[in-house]
Parts: sequence; structure tokens; C-alpha cells
Amino acid sequence: MLWSVEKNGGERKMSLFRGSKSIVLIGLILLAASGALAEPTGKIVGKVTDAKTGEGLPGANVRIENTKCGACSDLDGSFTIINVPVGMYNVEATFIGFKRSRTKGVSVVQNQTTIQDFKLEIERIGIPTFDLANVEGEPQQIESSQLKGTIITPHMEQKIPKEKNVLYCSTMQLAWNALADDIIKERIRLEGNPPVVKAMNKRLSSRKDLSEESYVAMAEWLTEEFLQRLNKTLKEKFGDQAPPEVKEPIPTGPPMFLAYAYLFKNLVFNKPFELLPDELLFISGSQYLDDYAIAFGIDYYKDEEKYREMGKQVKVVEYLDDNHFIIELQSKSENDQILLAKVKPGNTLLETIEEAEKKAKGGYSAQPHLRKGETLRIPVLNFYVKHSFSELSGKKFANNGKENWEISKAIQWIRFKLNQKGALLKSEARIVGIGASAPPPNYIPPRQFIFDKPFLICLKQKGARYPYFAMWVGNTELMVKAN
Repeated sequence: MLWSVEKNGGERKMSLFRGSKSIVLIGLILLAASGALAEPTGKIVGKVTDAKTGEGLPGANVRIENTKCGACSDLDGSFTIINVPVGMYNVEATFIGFKRSRTKGVSVVQNQTTIQDFKLEIERIGIPTFDLANVEGEPQQIESSQLKGTIITPHMEQKIPKEKNVLYCSTMQLAWNALADDIIKERIRLEGNPPVVKAMNKRLSSRKDLSEESYVAMAEWLTEEFLQRLNKTLKEKFGDQAPPEVKEPIPTGPPMFLAYAYLFKNLVFNKPFELLPDELLFISGSQYLDDYAIAFGIDYYKDEEKYREMGKQVKVVEYLDDNHFIIELQSKSENDQILLAKVKPGNTLLETIEEAEKKAKGGYSAQPHLRKGETLRIPVLNFYVKHSFSELSGKKFANNGKENWEISKAIQWIRFKLNQKGALLKSEARIVGIGASAPPPNYIPPRQFIFDKPFLICLKQKGARYPYFAMWVGNTELMVKAN
């Protein structure tokens, strides 16, 4: 019996030993498998120094663009970034009081160390060397046909193509709404049912989205009286900020209509931001399709009075990382919002707007204010563009009884500026069209005095009973003929 127990115990020991070997073996297999599945990586090491003195800069930030990889330099300026996926990168080094340095095309090879040093130059002090007229002055008007990378849309459901600007202002929608309400008297339909009509008939923008003092939207039959009244309204409401006098040829044939809208907003910051001395390298999405822009903001936030005043105007709505964040800039206008969102775009402009606004309505992040050493850089925008909507021009109406009506032109002007002082928007839109040959109700057509058919001529002395000359002109025999 004792022998039997010992034998069973030995078998248990052998069983446990075999089980342990199995566990170890399985562990080694899993470890090998995980190693095989792990993404190949390398590392970047280097040193950040003062370009003039050669001394190391402790606490400099080194980051790899479009990744979460980065490091902070130690006491002698040295840094190490580990676990960097194999590939080609742009790497940037920054340090307070020095100009940032950026190296393109840094190669990371599997299980190897890439050496990349940075020599930073002292930041320029004083007024930037670029022309301030480009930042604050009046830009020259350009035709949208000159723009190769910008889509101007009359509605917000426009898709966002890769590496393209999509520009929208509500003035064309306001003019469209006024045309539907005051001239067509129903939802607008055009021949061929172009998609733009369906989008604009949704009226995603309307008068309800604007304060009364910021816009004018009118649609009437085109007469001299209407133009005079429209220009008077614009001048009374906007004064020196009114657009140039609205002029359109008064029709001598079939009646014409004019749907018009103008919008003016001037959002001024209480404390102007800095106009930054270093250009901002803007990366459009293609790794090597880069360009430099003038920027404003706060280069490095410090616990000083002027930065505190600037910082009050910046609220962080959301921050995930350097490539995913939303901020709000606050101006003197309590009724207006300036929202800037560096996010992955949705399929359309509308989807992207709705997602950003949804997060903004949820309130600010847990850390809504700028902190010491943080940076705010925003490219300056300053343009004045004119665009003709070919998808509307020349289209006939499909509304009952208005099949002979036609939109002759649909034009929009957008003047926009965003810089260290604030945001300025002036936009004008016109939809001009030909109505029916029969005059609409309450329409008095201009008179035409053209003697192109038989007529009477009388010469008569005032007070006399009969004329002293009379002629019925029934043909051209006695007329002076044109060559």
C-alpha cells in the first residue's frame, strides 16, 4: 500500500513536470509569435544645441510629425526616441527663445539607430520682416477660376476632396431663400433637377442664424426704384462698411428679378495676439506638398500679463493630441463664435461642422486654458474672391407656370480676413433672372417709345383748332434710308 502511494506520487511528479514543460513550451511559442507580429521599429537619437555657442539645450521638445512619438532633451541636450515604426518622417525640435528647426525625410530602419542633431538659432526679436499689408491690408479681388485648390460652394453638403479648400458663405443661400419666398412663391425647381437645388432647398442657413443688424436679404423685380431702395438700405445699415453701389441694367424687354444678400461681420479680439516672426509650415496632407504661411497666436505661453490677456481669449474644447484638437477664440462679440478644429474631416463640410459643434456644445475640456510653454499658431488668411455658379447660371425654372423663366447669373463675392486682431467677413451674392413675357402682378414695365409701325405726325400751333401740317406715315418712301 505504501509502495502504491509512492508510485502514485511519483507519477504525479512526472505529470507535473511534463505539464510545466508544456507551459514553458507554449509560452515560448506565444512569445515568438508576438515577436513575429510586432511592428518593426527603430529609434532616433541626437542632441539639441545652441547654433551660436554649441551648448546643449536642456528641456527642448523633439517630436515626429503626424505621430505620438517624441522626447524631451536632458541636461546636455541629448534625446532618445524609441519604438519608432519603420518609415520616413519629418522631425521637429523646439525650445523657448529659439526658432524651431525641422528636418524632412528622416529615415528609421528596423532595429537600427538613426542619429539626428538639431542646431537652434535664437529667435528674432522685434517686428517681423514680412509686409504687414499682406496681413492687414485690402487684397486684390481674384476670380475663382484662378484658384486651383479651392472649391466655392453655395451649400454645406459639399464633399471635401483630399487636399482641397472648401469655401462656403451663407449669402448665396440667403439670396436663394429670398428668391423662393418673394418671387417664385414656392420651393425653387430648375430644369434637369441639378443636385445643388435639392441641397439649397433644405435651407440649412437662413435669416434665423443671423442678427438683424448683420445682413440684408431682398428679392424684387428689377426696377430703378428697387435699386435705389436697396442701396439706401445698405448705406443706412452698414455705413462705410456697405458694399459698392449695387448696379444692374434695367430691362427693356421681359421683366427681370434680382435676389440680393449682403453680410458683414467684424469680430475683434480684446487683446491682439502676436504676429509670429517665424513662418508656419503648412502640410496639406501629402507628406511633401508643403508650403509656408505667416502665422499669428502665441509662440510660447508664459505667466506674464500680456500672455494672460491673450490666453483668456483661447478656450480648449477638446485635445487628444497635436493632430486632433478643437479650440474656440473669443472676440468682443458675445453673440459670435470662432471655432477652429484640427480634426479628420467628415465626408462633407456639413458633417465636419456638425461634429465639431457637437463637441463644442458639450463644454470645454478638463484643461480649457493655455499652460506655460504651450503654443498657439494659426495661419493668417486674407482674401477677396469672386465666384460665378455655373451650375445655376442659364438654368430654366421647372415650377408650374414659370417654365420660361431663367436664372441668367448667380454670383458671390467673399472677403475674409483672419489675423492677430480678429476676423472680418464681407460677402455679397446676387441672383439675376428673366421672368415671364407677361408682367407679374403689380409690375409696371418701363415704357418704350419706338415708332417702328405706321404713325401720325401733326404740326399745330398752340390754341389753334386744326394743325397746319399732318402726315400719316405708312411706309418708308419719304424716309432717309440707312446705308
